[in-house]
Amino acid sequence: MEKSDKGKKAPTLELLSRIAQNFNNILGAQSKIPLIVLPHDLAKESLESDTGQEPTRFGAGTHTDAGTSSSNTCQEPQTGVSTSNAGTSRGARVGDIEVVGAGTDEGASIGGHRFTPGFALIDTIQQGTGYIRSMAANLNGVLFTGSDSKLVSEWHKGHEFASFKSSSGPIYAIVLQYPEARIFCAHNGGMIRVWERNIISQGVFFKPIRTLTKLRDLLKKPFFPRAVSCLCLSDDGNFLYSGSVDHTVNVWHIRRWEHVETIRNHKGAINALAMGPQVVFSGSSDGTIKMWERELYGKKRDKVRHLLRVEFTTTKDVMVNAVLFGMVGSSSGFLYAGSSDGDVRFWKDFQNLPDKPEVFMRFHKGAVNCLALCSGSFVFSGSADMTISVWRREDEGKFHTHVMVLRGHSGPVCCIETQEDWEEDVTGPNRWVLYSGSLDRTLKVWRVYDHTLPKQSPRES
Repeated sequence: MEKSDKGKKAPTLELLSRIAQNFNNILGAQSKIPLIVLPHDLAKESLESDTGQEPTRFGAGTHTDAGTSSSNTCQEPQTGVSTSNAGTSRGARVGDIEVVGAGTDEGASIGGHRFTPGFALIDTIQQGTGYIRSMAANLNGVLFTGSDSKLVSEWHKGHEFASFKSSSGPIYAIVLQYPEARIFCAHNGGMIRVWERNIISQGVFFKPIRTLTKLRDLLKKPFFPRAVSCLCLSDDGNFLYSGSVDHTVNVWHIRRWEHVETIRNHKGAINALAMGPQVVFSGSSDGTIKMWERELYGKKRDKVRHLLRVEFTTTKDVMVNAVLFGMVGSSSGFLYAGSSDGDVRFWKDFQNLPDKPEVFMRFHKGAVNCLALCSGSFVFSGSADMTISVWRREDEGKFHTHVMVLRGHSGPVCCIETQEDWEEDVTGPNRWVLYSGSLDRTLKVWRVYDHTLPKQSPRES
């Protein structure tokens, strides 16, 4: 029987390797996709590493391990790490999902209230063909997903509502624009297709209205790597940014449907884009994150250019796969970056990026492929190790506590999105829905919450 089992494993691994190689070739050797690791032994290692582990707080200047990360070349000195007094995980399960670090977290206290995290798996949706490469969430439980099989699907509260197919190939990125009801889809060949959503008597109708591409991309040979890997819209809705595996960031004026600028400064594929007030962040496989300030000029101020203001370089041979920007109040910003070494890096003051991140958040055993924020203090990171980590940002970012691990995928997590929970519940407002897409061809819908525990009144003697 042992020989028979070994004979079955060899062709299976060979087939998986071929699939991974074909997948890597789609976006070129320098994109973030080759970092996706085949989930052969990672599941076992992950379960062994964090079962029974207490949530760990990552503070300013802290660079420590909560489980060894793959391809980690960071050698920064380690400083003291404070650990919260959360109870040890009892291995509770919701369906096939193990709850790690869930329970009361005595280390999290805001305004005298303590918070306890938790989650539940709402649904697992198996994709018929292809896997979900990209997603974008809107309000009121609306989600759009783009798949490897050219399919764009619209979901309402976890149920598929409508869909359409794009003839331009797999959808690498999706951006939504409201109230115009437009869907921007990134494809191979340097092409961006723009669709408009219309409601007719027979239902929902998606109409292609524009194709954004540069003339030189149309003239290039087909084998030249030109895939558009990421998209983002400017804060005023006038400009669309597209990152490509050809190392460039292109700027489109979508009111005039014109290509207005090509930013050439990176030495690797552009894997991620994020918007801030009048700035755009670009993360690349060359290991850098660059912040560009948008400037309008000319007599009519109808011309645009982007000036490099800040550049941060990660450790050698580390690729930036995901970039996320957020605001605290109206003036203070913060920046997250997910990378190939499994780390999530954090900077609080994005205007004055230091030589080193203020916080290293380390837990994953594989590359961090995607990041997401919610309206509360949670930060989510999806990884090639098939897990999603949930972090709580505390004390305006001075500390980050690793509070939960969401397991259930049998392949690398490619994309995640969050939105407000669409269901009312007596447990309070701190509830969100998390969507995750994976190479295992499933879309999972999670409910995540951070319950407020009542203040403890002193007992009368």
